[in-house]
Amino acid sequence: MNLCSSVLSPDGKYLLVAAASSVRVYSSVTAEIVLNLYGHTQEVTAIVLHHGSNDLVCLMPYKP
Repeated sequence: MNLCSSVLSPDGKYLLVAAASSVRVYSSVTAEIVLNLYGHTQEVTAIVLHHGSNDLVCLMPYKP
């Protein structure tokens, strides 16, 4: 498992980037934002993309 603040989709079409408390999905061809995944209650610090499926995991620091 590779934890990073940005990751390229397995097909190379999209770049997912942790941006404060959201994850922005950019087209790797046009560099335009195609989707903004927001609603996280804390800063997203890492992204894990499971290359065998469409699963996306966003990691945030634990704050009790």
